[in-house]
Amino acid sequence: MEDGTQKRVTISELAARSGTSVPCAGNLPVKLDDPDSFWFIDQGAVNLFLVEVEDGVETAAPQHLLSRESGWLLPGVAPDEPRDGEGSTLSLVAKGSPGTVLRRLPALSLSEVHPSELAGQVDTWLTAITDTLSRFAGRISRPTALAEPGQSKTYAKGTLSVRRGVVWVSAPQQGAGAYMDMVDRAEIDDAGRTGEVAIPLTRTSWFTLFDAATLSGQSSEALARQGTLLPALATFHKVAFGLERVNRRLAVVDDANLERALTRSRRTAETAARQKLFNIYDLPFDGDSGAEGTALADALQIIGRREGIEFKIPARRDPSATPVGLVDILDASGVRARRVRLRQEDRWWRGDSNAMLAFRAEGGEPVALLPGLFGSYRQIDPASKRGTRITADRADALTDEAWMFYRSLPPEDVQPSDLLSIALHGSGADLARLVIAGLPGGLIKLLPAVALGFVASQVATGANAAILHAVAVALAGFGLLGALLHLLQSTAMMRFEGRSAARLEAAFWDRLMRLSPKILHGRPAGEL
Repeated sequence: MEDGTQKRVTISELAARSGTSVPCAGNLPVKLDDPDSFWFIDQGAVNLFLVEVEDGVETAAPQHLLSRESGWLLPGVAPDEPRDGEGSTLSLVAKGSPGTVLRRLPALSLSEVHPSELAGQVDTWLTAITDTLSRFAGRISRPTALAEPGQSKTYAKGTLSVRRGVVWVSAPQQGAGAYMDMVDRAEIDDAGRTGEVAIPLTRTSWFTLFDAATLSGQSSEALARQGTLLPALATFHKVAFGLERVNRRLAVVDDANLERALTRSRRTAETAARQKLFNIYDLPFDGDSGAEGTALADALQIIGRREGIEFKIPARRDPSATPVGLVDILDASGVRARRVRLRQEDRWWRGDSNAMLAFRAEGGEPVALLPGLFGSYRQIDPASKRGTRITADRADALTDEAWMFYRSLPPEDVQPSDLLSIALHGSGADLARLVIAGLPGGLIKLLPAVALGFVASQVATGANAAILHAVAVALAGFGLLGALLHLLQSTAMMRFEGRSAARLEAAFWDRLMRLSPKILHGRPAGEL
């Protein structure tokens, strides 16, 4: 605990009085492997590296952690050695610029430093370390709760992080959570070997809670006043080394998987090219549709023919390079696309939302979704060119996201025929419905006048009332038929208007976004 009567000194004063001078030029690296010591940068600047050594030989390139100038403090970190005596050792090495001098301080002497100054140095150190530990994270988890220093709260299941700074959070019970999704309480206890263990959280680190837990948060300054900051820091260093080993193993696995994927992509592309070479008539064939880049290009060509869009497939610079992706094709083609969600409860396969690009849930192979004559979608395999009608089971086998594409206006001056081409493309079925429903509907509208003349002539000649009843029933039947035809006509008109308006509006916005900024700046927003 902090002694209120103790005289406080700054870190620089303590280093000048009690520090041992250690040269740290570029050719004189210093190993920071003594956990009972701290190094104060007295002169120059230092780059800190994480090195992995086995039998005296570096097994990996040094990982740069941080750069610090004079006035900063570097803690000593015990090397992480293999437990069974076989394997590599992780340690920290400081390499300074010419003329750099460090001063070595006993860790116990830091009790003379004011807690706020020591906490500031430690927080800066922890932020840099966690930034390095999270470098392999594809996407840092979005927190569902934020810890605050000086508070003890019950957090629900989710991801715990901080808004700013560093907060030391008490570790939950074993099996109740994991630090950065990989370190369990058992590993933390093994590193600490003390009572209650706290783990520092920064903006780039998090704690995943598998169940509700009551945790307390403290600041580094509070731990420094209690005299537990340095032991907690030493425990975190052991946890960080263990996490770094896991990160490096995962990086090796990722590299192997990437190499395997590139090899598979190259082989499948060669197989697809060979099949196309022999299939000169582009006939359907039975085979594997897993040619990644080729399947995507073929699916887009099918959609392009349906929607009147020309997709340009960029060539890969190297056969072993990453396959061409959807974004690359859209950029090369100058085509706008929109991501849409395919929800089972909407029964999207029974409607007509234009041609779409979807992907199978298992394997991720692309498929083309084309609306049929009566609106129901069909799934086209780009490899076999065969189509199957979409059902609920087939829709469930697709991912819940698809892509819809918009046709652009021609680059030259736009003519009315260009607008009509965009508006009327693929609307033949709706226009046919308009004609089929309009002609009989127009004839039915003439029936009341014809029926009235017939009834008048029958009444004048004294006809039987049964004939009049039959005429009335027939007229009512034709009226119901006319109402149904009018409903069909209105539905077809709404579909045609909605599709045409969406296409033309997207084409106009695309043309507007392609204009030079000088043109846009010269006109008021209301006019645009």
